[in-house]
Amino acid sequence: MPHKLTEEQQLILDKALEPGDEIIKVQACAGASKSFTLEKVAQALNPDSGIYIAFNKSVADESQSKFPETVDCSTIHSLAYKHTVRKYGLSVGVFKPTDIRAKIQFQRKQLIHNIIEKFCNSKYTKIKDYIDSIGSDITEEEIVVAQSIMKDMKNGKRPITHGFYLKLFHILLASKVYQPKKVDFLALDEAGDVSGVSLEMFKLIPAKKKFLVGDQQQSIYSFMSTVNGFKELEDVGVTMTLSQSFRVDNHIARHIESFSRTYLDPKMNFKGMKYDPYNGVPSSVFYLARTNSSLVEKMIQLINENKSWGMNRPAKLIFELPILMLNLKKDMVVYNPEFKFIEKEVKYFFDNDEIRMKYKKPFAYIAQKHEDDISIKTAIGLIATHGAKSIYKAYNKAKEHEQYDDHKIVLSTIHSAKGGEADEVHLMDDCNDMLDNVFAELKDSNRTFDMATDNELESFRLYYVAASRARYRLWNAKHLIGFSNKEDTLIRVEREL
Repeated sequence: MPHKLTEEQQLILDKALEPGDEIIKVQACAGASKSFTLEKVAQALNPDSGIYIAFNKSVADESQSKFPETVDCSTIHSLAYKHTVRKYGLSVGVFKPTDIRAKIQFQRKQLIHNIIEKFCNSKYTKIKDYIDSIGSDITEEEIVVAQSIMKDMKNGKRPITHGFYLKLFHILLASKVYQPKKVDFLALDEAGDVSGVSLEMFKLIPAKKKFLVGDQQQSIYSFMSTVNGFKELEDVGVTMTLSQSFRVDNHIARHIESFSRTYLDPKMNFKGMKYDPYNGVPSSVFYLARTNSSLVEKMIQLINENKSWGMNRPAKLIFELPILMLNLKKDMVVYNPEFKFIEKEVKYFFDNDEIRMKYKKPFAYIAQKHEDDISIKTAIGLIATHGAKSIYKAYNKAKEHEQYDDHKIVLSTIHSAKGGEADEVHLMDDCNDMLDNVFAELKDSNRTFDMATDNELESFRLYYVAASRARYRLWNAKHLIGFSNKEDTLIRVEREL
C-alpha cells in the first residue's frame, strides 16, 4: 500500500478537484490500490454527501472507516435493500422452481426461474425487452407467470429475492418513482466486470462527481452476464489510468506487461515494485486452477503427502461436477444452470437406442460429445486417474478443511482468487491448457489472433488475473512471454534488480 500518491494518482485527484460535473473513469491494473486512490479523492473533495459502492461487504465495511463520514460505503445490494425491502417492509427469502404454482412441466418452471434471475441482473426494466435480447423460447403464457411472480414479490405476497430487490430499486430509479437527492460523490468499484443492473443504477443516481473504477482486463465473469462498464460508457467522461501495481515484484510484472501488450491491449502498462530480494519461506501460497476438478486433483496429492490446505469456496461447489459425472443416471435432475446441459445429454442418451448402443454408458457419450470443454475434460481425467473412492475421500477431507481459514496453502480457481494475493503462486496445468486450447482452435479454424472470439479473449484475461496474484514467486506460467520458472533464475533476477 502506498504511503504517498504516485504521479498517476495525483493526476486523478487534481482532475477530481476541477469544477464541473463529470464521470471520471479510472482504469487500474491489478494491485494498483484503486480503493486507496478513491479514499484520497474522497478526502480531498470532502463531500457533504457521497456513496461508494464496493464489490463485497468486507471491502465496504473496511472502507467505511477510511472514507469521510459523509460517504456511505456499501454494496449495491445494501443500497437497494435500504430503499426497497426496508422502506416497504418486505421479507427476503428463497425462490425455487418448485415455488411456481402454475401447472406446467418442471423444466419450464426451471426456465421461468432462470429467466427471472437473469432479468434481475440485466440492464432492462421490462422482462419482455430482456427476453427479446436473448431470444428465449419462453412462451407468452410463461412470461405472464414470471410477471405475476415478480408482482407478488413487489406486493409482499411472497418473499422477495436478493436479485429482485436490486431490480425493484432499478425500476424505481428509472421510472422516477424514487428521485434521490444529488450527492457530491459517487463511486462504483470493480466496474470492469459489473452486472448490468448495477451499472444502470450508477448511471441513474445523480451526483456532482462520478467515479468508475476497475480493471477491464479482469473482466472474467461473462458466464454471469456481467458487462464491462468502461466499454459501456466509453463515449462519456474522461479515462485515466493507474499502471503501478503495489502487489507484484518487478521481475514478474515486466513479463505480465509483455503478455498483456501482446494479447490484451498493446498500450497497456503494468509496473511492479522493487522489493528486497526474497529468499525466505512464503507466508502464503496459492494453487490456482481453471477448473474445480484440477483443485480436487491437487487435494488428492496433498492428502497423500499428509499436508493441510485451505479453500475460499465450499467443498460442495468444488466437487459438484466430478460427483455429478460419477452419478449419471436416467431421469436425473440438475439444478445448477451451469451444468443443466448434462441433464439434457443424459436424457438424450437414454432416449436414443442408436447412441446407447454406440457408447454403452452416458459417461462415455458426454466425454466424446464435450471433449473440447475443459471442465468436462478435467473432470473425466480426474475420475479416470483416481476413481470414485479417492474423489469421495478428498471430498470428505475438504469438508473438514472448511472449518479453518488460516492455512498457508490455499487452493482456488482463478475466478475465486480475483482480489486475492499470495507470496507464491502456482498455476495448475489446466491454466496453461486453457490457452493451448485457444491457440489450437485458432490454428484449426485458420484464424489470426485478432479474430479471436470474446470467450477466447476471456481466457487470456483469466491468465492475467492468475499471474497478477503473485507477489514474489510465480510458478508454471509458461505463457508469460520470456518468463522462467527456474528458482535460481528468479533469485538471480531479484538480486540484479
